[in-house]
Amino acid sequence: MSIFDEDFFDEPIQHGAEFMPVKRVIDKLNEYENRGDLDGAIKHLRYWIAEANRAGDLKSEFTFNNEIMGMYRITGREEEAIRAAEETLKIAETINIFGSEAYGTALLNAATVYKAFGKSDKALPLFRSAEEILSGLLSANHAKLGGLYNNMALCLTDLDMFDEAEKAYKKAIDIMLTNKNGQLEAAISWLNLANLYEKRDGLLDADEIIAECLDKAEALLEDKTLPRNGYYAFVCDKCAPTFGYYGRFVYAERKSKEAKEIYERY
Repeated sequence: MSIFDEDFFDEPIQHGAEFMPVKRVIDKLNEYENRGDLDGAIKHLRYWIAEANRAGDLKSEFTFNNEIMGMYRITGREEEAIRAAEETLKIAETINIFGSEAYGTALLNAATVYKAFGKSDKALPLFRSAEEILSGLLSANHAKLGGLYNNMALCLTDLDMFDEAEKAYKKAIDIMLTNKNGQLEAAISWLNLANLYEKRDGLLDADEIIAECLDKAEALLEDKTLPRNGYYAFVCDKCAPTFGYYGRFVYAERKSKEAKEIYERY
Protein backbone atom coordinates (compact mmCIF):
# COMPACT_ATOMS: atom_id res chain seq x y z
CA MET A 1 0.00 0.00 0.00
CA SER A 2 1.51 3.28 -1.10
CA ILE A 3 2.40 5.93 1.46
CA PHE A 4 2.89 8.62 -1.17
CA ASP A 5 1.37 11.90 -0.04
CA GLU A 6 2.53 15.25 -1.39
CA ASP A 7 2.06 16.78 2.07
CA PHE A 8 4.65 14.35 3.39
CA PHE A 9 7.25 16.14 1.25
CA ASP A 10 6.37 19.73 2.14
CA GLU A 11 9.18 20.19 4.65
CA PRO A 12 12.73 19.07 3.82
CA ILE A 13 14.37 16.74 6.33
CA GLN A 14 17.98 17.69 5.65
CA HIS A 15 19.43 21.03 4.56
CA GLY A 16 21.34 20.79 1.32
CA ALA A 17 19.99 17.38 0.31
CA GLU A 18 19.18 16.71 -3.33
CA PHE A 19 15.49 15.76 -3.43
CA MET A 20 13.98 13.16 -5.73
CA PRO A 21 11.07 13.59 -8.21
CA VAL A 22 8.88 11.37 -6.04
CA LYS A 23 5.57 11.88 -7.83
CA ARG A 24 7.15 11.12 -11.20
CA VAL A 25 8.77 7.98 -9.77
CA ILE A 26 5.45 6.77 -8.36
CA ASP A 27 3.60 7.56 -11.59
CA LYS A 28 6.13 5.48 -13.54
CA LEU A 29 5.79 2.70 -10.97
CA ASN A 30 2.04 2.68 -11.61
CA GLU A 31 2.71 2.22 -15.33
CA TYR A 32 4.79 -0.88 -14.64
CA GLU A 33 2.10 -2.27 -12.34
CA ASN A 34 -0.64 -1.67 -14.92
CA ARG A 35 1.35 -3.76 -17.40
CA GLY A 36 1.90 -6.48 -14.82
CA ASP A 37 5.66 -5.89 -15.18
CA LEU A 38 6.74 -6.40 -11.57
CA ASP A 39 10.36 -7.08 -12.47
CA GLY A 40 10.44 -3.74 -14.27
CA ALA A 41 8.84 -2.08 -11.24
CA ILE A 42 11.49 -3.55 -8.94
CA LYS A 43 14.37 -2.39 -11.17
CA HIS A 44 12.79 1.08 -11.33
CA LEU A 45 12.52 1.30 -7.54
CA ARG A 46 16.01 -0.09 -6.94
CA TYR A 47 17.46 2.67 -9.10
CA TRP A 48 15.60 5.41 -7.23
CA ILE A 49 16.37 3.94 -3.80
CA ALA A 50 20.07 4.12 -4.68
CA GLU A 51 19.64 7.69 -5.97
CA ALA A 52 17.80 8.80 -2.84
CA ASN A 53 20.45 7.19 -0.64
CA ARG A 54 23.23 8.88 -2.61
CA ALA A 55 21.49 12.24 -2.32
CA GLY A 56 20.74 11.90 1.38
CA ASP A 57 16.99 12.27 0.76
CA LEU A 58 15.68 10.08 3.58
CA LYS A 59 12.00 10.79 3.01
CA SER A 60 12.22 9.62 -0.59
CA GLU A 61 14.32 6.61 0.38
CA PHE A 62 11.69 5.72 2.99
CA THR A 63 8.93 6.06 0.40
CA PHE A 64 10.65 3.93 -2.25
CA ASN A 65 11.61 1.22 0.25
CA ASN A 66 8.02 1.12 1.39
CA GLU A 67 6.92 0.51 -2.19
CA ILE A 68 9.54 -2.10 -3.04
CA MET A 69 8.77 -4.29 -0.04
CA GLY A 70 5.34 -4.87 -1.57
CA MET A 71 6.86 -5.73 -4.94
CA TYR A 72 9.21 -8.23 -3.32
CA ARG A 73 6.33 -9.73 -1.35
CA ILE A 74 4.14 -10.20 -4.42
CA THR A 75 7.01 -11.86 -6.32
CA GLY A 76 7.90 -14.16 -3.41
CA ARG A 77 11.33 -12.70 -2.66
CA GLU A 78 11.35 -13.23 1.08
CA GLU A 79 14.87 -12.11 1.97
CA GLU A 80 14.61 -8.90 -0.05
CA ALA A 81 11.09 -8.14 1.22
CA ILE A 82 12.06 -8.49 4.87
CA ARG A 83 15.22 -6.46 4.35
CA ALA A 84 13.19 -3.68 2.71
CA ALA A 85 10.63 -3.77 5.54
CA GLU A 86 13.36 -3.48 8.16
CA GLU A 87 15.06 -0.67 6.26
CA THR A 88 11.79 1.24 5.90
CA LEU A 89 11.08 1.12 9.63
CA LYS A 90 14.71 1.99 10.43
CA ILE A 91 14.53 5.11 8.27
CA ALA A 92 11.19 6.01 9.88
CA GLU A 93 12.97 5.97 13.25
CA THR A 94 15.76 8.17 11.90
CA ILE A 95 13.42 10.81 10.51
CA ASN A 96 11.13 10.53 13.54
CA ILE A 97 7.72 10.21 11.91
CA PHE A 98 6.15 8.08 14.63
CA GLY A 99 2.39 8.55 14.89
CA SER A 100 2.01 9.79 11.31
CA GLU A 101 -0.09 8.22 8.57
CA ALA A 102 3.10 7.46 6.65
CA TYR A 103 4.47 5.53 9.63
CA GLY A 104 1.19 3.69 10.19
CA THR A 105 1.13 2.67 6.54
CA ALA A 106 4.73 1.47 6.68
CA LEU A 107 3.87 -0.64 9.73
CA LEU A 108 0.92 -2.11 7.84
CA ASN A 109 3.07 -2.96 4.83
CA ALA A 110 5.86 -4.45 6.94
CA ALA A 111 3.32 -6.55 8.85
CA THR A 112 1.90 -7.80 5.55
CA VAL A 113 5.40 -8.84 4.47
CA TYR A 114 6.00 -10.83 7.65
CA LYS A 115 2.59 -12.48 7.38
CA ALA A 116 3.16 -13.42 3.74
CA PHE A 117 6.30 -15.34 4.66
CA GLY A 118 4.85 -17.29 7.57
CA LYS A 119 5.87 -14.95 10.37
CA SER A 120 2.39 -14.10 11.65
CA ASP A 121 3.51 -14.01 15.27
CA LYS A 122 5.87 -11.14 14.36
CA ALA A 123 3.31 -9.51 12.07
CA LEU A 124 0.41 -9.24 14.51
CA PRO A 125 1.97 -6.62 16.85
CA LEU A 126 2.79 -4.48 13.80
CA PHE A 127 -0.79 -4.78 12.54
CA ARG A 128 -2.12 -3.73 15.93
CA SER A 129 0.23 -0.73 16.06
CA ALA A 130 -0.80 0.26 12.54
CA GLU A 131 -4.47 -0.01 13.51
CA GLU A 132 -3.94 2.18 16.56
CA ILE A 133 -2.27 4.91 14.50
CA LEU A 134 -4.40 4.82 11.35
CA SER A 135 -7.79 4.47 13.04
CA GLY A 136 -7.02 7.65 14.95
CA LEU A 137 -6.04 9.60 11.83
CA LEU A 138 -8.34 8.36 9.07
CA SER A 139 -12.08 8.36 8.54
CA ALA A 140 -13.84 5.18 9.64
CA ASN A 141 -14.47 4.13 6.02
CA HIS A 142 -11.04 4.93 4.62
CA ALA A 143 -9.86 2.31 2.11
CA LYS A 144 -6.53 1.95 3.89
CA LEU A 145 -8.35 0.67 6.98
CA GLY A 146 -10.18 -1.84 4.81
CA GLY A 147 -6.84 -3.18 3.62
CA LEU A 148 -5.51 -3.24 7.15
CA TYR A 149 -8.41 -5.30 8.50
CA ASN A 150 -8.25 -7.77 5.60
CA ASN A 151 -4.53 -8.37 6.05
CA MET A 152 -4.72 -8.47 9.84
CA ALA A 153 -7.50 -11.06 9.52
CA LEU A 154 -5.20 -13.25 7.42
CA CYS A 155 -2.66 -13.05 10.22
CA LEU A 156 -5.27 -13.85 12.89
CA THR A 157 -6.44 -16.85 10.86
CA ASP A 158 -2.88 -18.18 10.73
CA LEU A 159 -2.80 -17.94 14.52
CA ASP A 160 -6.19 -19.74 14.84
CA MET A 161 -7.85 -16.62 16.28
CA PHE A 162 -10.90 -17.31 14.14
CA ASP A 163 -13.57 -15.19 15.83
CA GLU A 164 -11.47 -12.04 15.74
CA ALA A 165 -10.41 -12.81 12.16
CA GLU A 166 -14.01 -13.24 11.00
CA LYS A 167 -14.98 -9.90 12.53
CA ALA A 168 -11.99 -8.21 10.89
CA TYR A 169 -12.86 -9.61 7.45
CA LYS A 170 -16.44 -8.41 7.73
CA LYS A 171 -15.26 -5.00 8.89
CA ALA A 172 -12.94 -4.87 5.85
CA ILE A 173 -15.82 -5.77 3.51
CA ASP A 174 -18.11 -3.13 4.99
CA ILE A 175 -15.42 -0.48 4.63
CA MET A 176 -14.39 -1.37 1.09
CA LEU A 177 -17.95 -1.38 -0.22
CA THR A 178 -18.21 2.31 0.72
CA ASN A 179 -15.18 3.10 -1.47
CA LYS A 180 -15.00 3.59 -5.22
CA ASN A 181 -14.20 0.26 -6.91
CA GLY A 182 -13.92 -1.31 -3.48
CA GLN A 183 -15.77 -4.35 -4.82
CA LEU A 184 -12.39 -5.81 -5.78
CA GLU A 185 -10.99 -5.72 -2.27
CA ALA A 186 -14.30 -6.93 -0.85
CA ALA A 187 -14.21 -9.90 -3.22
CA ILE A 188 -10.76 -10.82 -1.94
CA SER A 189 -12.02 -10.66 1.65
CA TRP A 190 -14.96 -12.97 0.82
CA LEU A 191 -12.55 -15.52 -0.61
CA ASN A 192 -10.35 -15.17 2.46
CA LEU A 193 -13.42 -15.82 4.61
CA ALA A 194 -14.04 -19.01 2.64
CA ASN A 195 -10.53 -20.14 3.52
CA LEU A 196 -11.11 -19.25 7.17
CA TYR A 197 -14.28 -21.36 7.34
CA GLU A 198 -12.50 -24.31 5.75
CA LYS A 199 -9.64 -24.10 8.24
CA ARG A 200 -11.97 -23.67 11.22
CA ASP A 201 -14.73 -26.15 10.36
CA GLY A 202 -13.30 -28.46 7.69
CA LEU A 203 -14.18 -28.55 4.00
CA LEU A 204 -17.23 -30.80 4.27
CA ASP A 205 -18.84 -29.07 7.25
CA ALA A 206 -18.19 -25.61 5.80
CA ASP A 207 -19.29 -26.47 2.27
CA GLU A 208 -22.47 -24.39 2.29
CA ILE A 209 -21.00 -21.24 3.82
CA ILE A 210 -17.95 -21.50 1.54
CA ALA A 211 -20.26 -21.58 -1.48
CA GLU A 212 -22.00 -18.44 -0.21
CA CYS A 213 -18.64 -16.67 0.10
CA LEU A 214 -17.65 -17.69 -3.43
CA ASP A 215 -20.99 -16.47 -4.81
CA LYS A 216 -20.54 -13.08 -3.16
CA ALA A 217 -16.98 -12.74 -4.43
CA GLU A 218 -18.00 -13.68 -7.97
CA ALA A 219 -20.87 -11.19 -7.99
CA LEU A 220 -18.52 -8.41 -6.93
CA LEU A 221 -15.91 -9.27 -9.57
CA GLU A 222 -18.57 -9.24 -12.29
CA ASP A 223 -19.79 -5.75 -11.40
CA LYS A 224 -19.97 -3.96 -14.76
CA THR A 225 -19.04 -0.61 -13.22
CA LEU A 226 -15.50 -1.76 -12.38
CA PRO A 227 -12.79 -0.51 -14.75
CA ARG A 228 -11.06 -3.41 -16.49
CA ASN A 229 -7.57 -2.07 -15.84
CA GLY A 230 -4.27 -3.43 -14.55
CA TYR A 231 -5.47 -3.65 -10.98
CA TYR A 232 -8.59 -5.53 -12.03
CA ALA A 233 -6.31 -7.99 -13.85
CA PHE A 234 -4.12 -8.33 -10.76
CA VAL A 235 -7.14 -9.14 -8.58
CA CYS A 236 -8.48 -11.67 -11.11
CA ASP A 237 -5.08 -13.39 -11.11
CA LYS A 238 -5.07 -13.39 -7.33
CA CYS A 239 -8.60 -14.75 -6.99
CA ALA A 240 -8.59 -17.38 -9.76
CA PRO A 241 -6.65 -20.06 -7.83
CA THR A 242 -9.10 -19.90 -4.92
CA PHE A 243 -12.07 -20.40 -7.22
CA GLY A 244 -10.23 -23.31 -8.80
CA TYR A 245 -9.36 -24.82 -5.42
CA TYR A 246 -13.05 -24.95 -4.50
CA GLY A 247 -14.00 -26.58 -7.78
CA ARG A 248 -15.09 -23.59 -9.86
CA PHE A 249 -12.60 -24.43 -12.59
CA VAL A 250 -14.39 -22.79 -15.50
CA TYR A 251 -14.74 -19.48 -13.70
CA ALA A 252 -11.14 -19.60 -12.51
CA GLU A 253 -9.90 -20.16 -16.05
CA ARG A 254 -12.09 -17.36 -17.38
CA LYS A 255 -10.72 -14.83 -14.88
CA SER A 256 -7.12 -15.87 -15.58
CA LYS A 257 -7.71 -15.45 -19.31
CA GLU A 258 -9.35 -12.07 -18.76
CA ALA A 259 -6.39 -10.90 -16.68
CA LYS A 260 -3.94 -11.93 -19.40
CA GLU A 261 -5.94 -10.08 -22.05
CA ILE A 262 -5.98 -6.91 -19.94
CA TYR A 263 -2.22 -7.01 -19.37
CA GLU A 264 -1.62 -7.47 -23.09
CA ARG A 265 -3.45 -4.22 -23.80
CA TYR A 266 -0.90 -2.17 -21.83
